[in-house]
Order: sequence, then C-alpha cells, then structure tokens
Amino acid sequence: MRHTILLTLGAAATVATGEPAPDPAAVLKTIEAPVLKCKTLRTDVAVSIVPEALGSLKGTLVVGAGNKVRLELDGSVAAMTGKTVTVCDGERVRSVGFTQKAQDRPAEKQLGEMMRASHARVGVFVPLFLATKAPEPGEPRTPFALDTDYPVSGLKLGPALPGRDTRAVEYTVSPRGSKAAFDVVTWADAKTHLPVRRVITLKEAGKTVVVTETYSNTVLDGPVADGEFALPK
Repeated sequence: MRHTILLTLGAAATVATGEPAPDPAAVLKTIEAPVLKCKTLRTDVAVSIVPEALGSLKGTLVVGAGNKVRLELDGSVAAMTGKTVTVCDGERVRSVGFTQKAQDRPAEKQLGEMMRASHARVGVFVPLFLATKAPEPGEPRTPFALDTDYPVSGLKLGPALPGRDTRAVEYTVSPRGSKAAFDVVTWADAKTHLPVRRVITLKEAGKTVVVTETYSNTVLDGPVADGEFALPK
C-alpha cells in the first residue's frame, strides 16, 4: 500500500519570516531517524485516554538487540485494572497481567524493529489494539516495512508545545490490513529530535477516542541487561 504524501511549503510562513517553512516530510524523517537507527531503546511512557472511562496507564518500553522487547504498563484500560507485562526474549513472547494467563507464542522475526517503528511514528499503545487482517492459511507473511505498514498522508506542520522548544508534525496513518485510519500529532524535542508527546485520534462508528502519550527519560543505545528480557511468570 502506498499513499501520496502531501507536502505544504507554508507560503504564509515564508511571507512572515522571509524563509520557507520546513518541509513536514523532512521534519517527520528527522524525528523518526534516531529511533529507527538505534540498537537499543528505553523510554518511560504515560498514556491517557479520552473518554476518561477508558483509562490511563504508565510504564516503560525497552527494546534490546537480538529482537528482544519488554513492555510494562500499569493502570487501567476499559474494565481492566492492574499491571501487564509483555516480554520477548528473542525467540518467544509471553504476556501476563490484567486477566491474562501466561501464554507463549513464537516471536515475530522483526518484533524489535516493529516496536522501534511504532514508537517513532504511531506510539506504544494504539498498535496493541489495532484490528488487522491476518494472512490466510498458507499465505506468506509480508515482511514489516514502516512506510507500508504505517503509511502516512496529509502531512503538515503543527504548533510547538507551550513553554517547550519542540517541533510538531501532523499526519494521518492508514495501517495496512486495518479499516481504521487515525490522525496523529507528534511533538519532538528541537535539539534531540526525540518524541516527547503524541496525540492519536481515532474515529469509528460515530465515536472518537483520543490517546495522549507522553515520553520521558528516553535513552538510545544505552546498556540494557539481558535480565530485563526474562519471560515473566
């Protein structure tokens, strides 16, 4: 699936400042590049969901070398309250928490890459609940590719966060295999280019859900102990 990226040169900004506005596609690439290129990633994430009845969560995402991932979230979502942990040790994935019993499944071969890409473009929370079409029996699974699985359209620049030196870009994501597209605003630190906040708006069946993710203590290519990827019991 390919979507045309709409580029806005910002004629009004050119008149006001005497310089062309940044290319929003280039801004998005600048935000995504450090996360996509890193070998290890750690970030704390706070998730709030509107309507508030749907809950809020706090936790940590850790991505290690060798396709290893740990996602730990604590709080409530829908009618579930508590702590959930999903860990991939490179070969197997196990999720426990909420009402789930520990279940093992084979790891996606590109799981680490997928989690870095999700953090770079669409966030941590929403991909966990996306309903996507699974391959038919005997049908080969298409390898993950960011611009194919999470293509963007409608790119434009957005306002900075009040009181913080950030750059913002707005876009629509149409996930492969899903009927639901959603709007995203990503704010990144102007110096590090790392995401600091993201708002995802989903509209379906006349209902609107707004998910806000705030990131902190993000470290790229830092040391990660293998013990963090021990499968939970």
